[in-house]
Amino acid sequence: MKNRKFDIYLLLQLILTVLVIGISSYSIVTDDFRFNQLSLALLSGIFIILGLREYKSTQKRLWSISYFGVAIFLIFAVFLSILNG
Repeated sequence: MKNRKFDIYLLLQLILTVLVIGISSYSIVTDDFRFNQLSLALLSGIFIILGLREYKSTQKRLWSISYFGVAIFLIFAVFLSILNG
């Protein structure tokens, strides 16, 4: 097994993933969907970190561009949901 370096991007990704799972689980269990914007914003952060890690580690730039595109779409969805109330 290859010895992988534990970097700050992986730590941030794990923290954001736990937060998104926790907020989403809370929303599903309690039927309280006030935190959907926060969940989507944190999810866009996860995709930004995935894009940065992919851009840094491999030569497959298409995947990193795809991750950044999804993150931009999620941020746009968060702004639209905030503006619409």
